[in-house]
Amino acid sequence: MEEVDMKRSTWLVALGIVSGILAICAGGAQAAPATTTAGWGLRGGFSDDPDQVFFGTHLDLSILAGDLGFRPNATLGFGDHLTLLAISPDLVYRFPVPDIGRLYAGGILTMQVVFMDRGSEFEIGWHAVAGLELDEYPLFLEVAIGLDDAPDVKIGIGYTLLAR
Repeated sequence: MEEVDMKRSTWLVALGIVSGILAICAGGAQAAPATTTAGWGLRGGFSDDPDQVFFGTHLDLSILAGDLGFRPNATLGFGDHLTLLAISPDLVYRFPVPDIGRLYAGGILTMQVVFMDRGSEFEIGWHAVAGLELDEYPLFLEVAIGLDDAPDVKIGIGYTLLAR
């Protein structure tokens, strides 16, 4: 029973974050010019199923085509009696939000190695990702929803260095 309540509350938090991001973006209907950035950075957060804290790094290569970007990342998660190494070559599409930054959505597959007491497993899963990048600071907030063989929900924050 507690597990069902925990999953329900995690989904509600994720839904609230995504709803808040969409509400912020709904206020600005004007289109801002596309920005091109490139950099690398650090990220961290927590996930549900498995219940973990994760840390990692990412590349931000927003130079594919207009607002379409490539943001590969690697994270290492700890907790729930296992360690999870995940590599995700995310494709994201950015939607400008005047005076705030950019909303983005995308995802793709995630490759992960799960280290457990009895050994390790390699898995390939799918996930969807949504987030908000801020103009004033090189920060982003992100929510990822696992669709298959990926953590159910990952909520994180990241800092991009050397952005231009």
